[in-house]
Amino acid sequence: MSLNKRQLKKIYLVGILIGVGTLVLYNRWSSILPGAPGIISSSGPGTVILLTQRRSGSSILGELFNQYVDVSYFYEPLFPIDETCNPSLRQNAVEIVQRIINCDLNQLPMLYEKAFNVTDRNDKYSRCKIHNVCFAGNTQSKYSAYLTRDAKICNVVNNFQYCPEPIDLERLSAHCRGSVLIATKMIYLCKLEWISSFLSPPSASLKVLHLVRDPRATINSRIPARNSDSGSNTARLGGIRFYAKQICEKLSVNTAFANRAVGTVIPHDKYMRIRHEDFSMDPIKTAEKIYEFVSIPFDVDIKRWLVEATSFDKSLNLKVGDQGTKRNSRDIVSAWRMKLTFEEVVVIQDICKDALTMLGYEVYNTNEDMLDLNKLHFTSKTII
Repeated sequence: MSLNKRQLKKIYLVGILIGVGTLVLYNRWSSILPGAPGIISSSGPGTVILLTQRRSGSSILGELFNQYVDVSYFYEPLFPIDETCNPSLRQNAVEIVQRIINCDLNQLPMLYEKAFNVTDRNDKYSRCKIHNVCFAGNTQSKYSAYLTRDAKICNVVNNFQYCPEPIDLERLSAHCRGSVLIATKMIYLCKLEWISSFLSPPSASLKVLHLVRDPRATINSRIPARNSDSGSNTARLGGIRFYAKQICEKLSVNTAFANRAVGTVIPHDKYMRIRHEDFSMDPIKTAEKIYEFVSIPFDVDIKRWLVEATSFDKSLNLKVGDQGTKRNSRDIVSAWRMKLTFEEVVVIQDICKDALTMLGYEVYNTNEDMLDLNKLHFTSKTII
């Protein structure tokens, strides 16, 4: 069948459009990772990123994955990046995420070295450079349990995990690829938008669990307690302003982006937002939804651990505290309302109003309303 000139012209134009579209997509990928378009593998295990901020309840939520047999849980792999959101480290952060998703870990030491050179963070606590993996050897509440339990790379003695210095990343990558799920907690991933391209393709294996908390509670857990020294209390108020700006800018940016992107560029089944308060009030129900989201069973051992971890009984000698994993979750939901002054709350609310409104948190206009603990400070709408 012969084609006339008009038909040939249409075919030519379509070819040009396809070529331009391909180039645009290529440039989009290469702007993130130069020379590496189409970098996310869909053949390995699925990955879930717990995206959150410090003092937002991520310790216990992360343990839902860390406690699970055959889940490779990477604890704070972006620690060297810091939370200052240095733009020069965006590509570095995204490549670390990509390599964890693909279980291609050999370049982590190089990426960590580059980040530490920029941020000048102390590696003594995280031991990222010593082990090639952040928080591999640490106390029981701060290490990736799969390294001993499943991979048999490390050993636990007296609640301390001892690992080779360095860990063999070829061996670890091979184990990672055989996991039922890869999970990672990321406090230092500044923007959800940075990894949105990894969530867009229908075949993408990445999901994001976005954990948020009332910034007034988060700030209360970060600042030192008030005392009788007026100078210290003035400094405390300055610290509150600093944290409010830092926390709520990130909270607002990521929440607003998710509200725009989910259902359009990000499929609904790739993103879940939960509030720390909802998990605290009903940890079992929330955990069931989380496991359903990541498509792994909520087994009886995990449920038993969660009941113990979110309950407090003196006879059990459990640890209680904002940052620990064993505590009475219900008791800490409204604790900030008794610890912050109304003046301090007003300062936070003025800076964080957008974030509070978007996430369904009550904004208080009087001290009396704030101190009325019979009423919760958040609406019943929870999960997106």
